[in-house]
Amino acid sequence: MPDTQRRAHPTAALSAFAAVLLLTACTGSADPDPAPSGPRGPRISFEVDGTGTADVDYSAGTGAASGRAPGSTLPWRKTVRSTGAPYTLTVVLGEDGGKATCSITVDGRKLAGSSARGPLGRATCTAGTTRADG
Repeated sequence: MPDTQRRAHPTAALSAFAAVLLLTACTGSADPDPAPSGPRGPRISFEVDGTGTADVDYSAGTGAASGRAPGSTLPWRKTVRSTGAPYTLTVVLGEDGGKATCSITVDGRKLAGSSARGPLGRATCTAGTTRADG
């Protein structure tokens, strides 16, 4: 009985395997929240948990990112790199009110926290150093 199946050439199989490896290496990231580009330094995380909408302002100290996120739906989060303190996060709730808790963490250590409640409620978190509060 003649052999009607053809075998794949070893070079073709090796090429296909290499292509799969290359595609796998070029897609995705092991870190779901990769470090933002910019200056090297501690990872500063600004977080606002709660309900409603809020105007959010943040500053990551000297030589780093600062910004504004007006009318943000809560919860809200932003992570940046910084070359130095102070760090500030301000939250102002919308006219419909709600509640919010803000926090600043540096490399996973919580440095500041505050909360706001009600129409136009305000919370401000500030941290002057990278030393965790005790």
